[in-house]
Amino acid sequence: MARVFPETLPREVKQDPKRSAEIKLYNQLKLSLDNCWTVFYSVAWLNRTYQDGSPVDGETDFIVCHPDKGILLIEVKGGIIIFDGSVGKWQSKDRNQKIHNIKNPFEQVKRSKYALIDKIKEYSPHIGYITLVHSVAFPDIDDVPYNLTPAAPKDIIITGSDINRLESRLGAIFTFWST
Repeated sequence: MARVFPETLPREVKQDPKRSAEIKLYNQLKLSLDNCWTVFYSVAWLNRTYQDGSPVDGETDFIVCHPDKGILLIEVKGGIIIFDGSVGKWQSKDRNQKIHNIKNPFEQVKRSKYALIDKIKEYSPHIGYITLVHSVAFPDIDDVPYNLTPAAPKDIIITGSDINRLESRLGAIFTFWST
């Protein structure tokens, strides 16, 4: 079983229906990965912008670490995911069939990845190469039949059909980034 931080989810997270997709992934990461993996849930970060150095904060849904594979950041979006390429708009349809506009999950996770790279360089300026990659999870849909955008290939998407085979899916995502 993977080491997961926090070890148990706070009650307010468990009772928040907007986090059901995150909870689903949290539980499966914890139960299905072996003890080589370390998982951090809902990691807040504070960084400075390159433009003017002003502070900007953010949050990463999951940071998943493996000593041989590297570090994987995962952004999670629940519901039925809809992408309208003609206007570049991301949406999610919830269990009540209500449609919500959502942030671009690939841009979110990419921003978090670069913030983490900056933090690693800040605290360990002489560190060598680290494999640090990103992915997006849509646990409430079974498949993404095609690449959503050039920046959103299905190769780095985790779907509901991947939930029961997470270790091999994460391995495939690391392989995608290394080739």
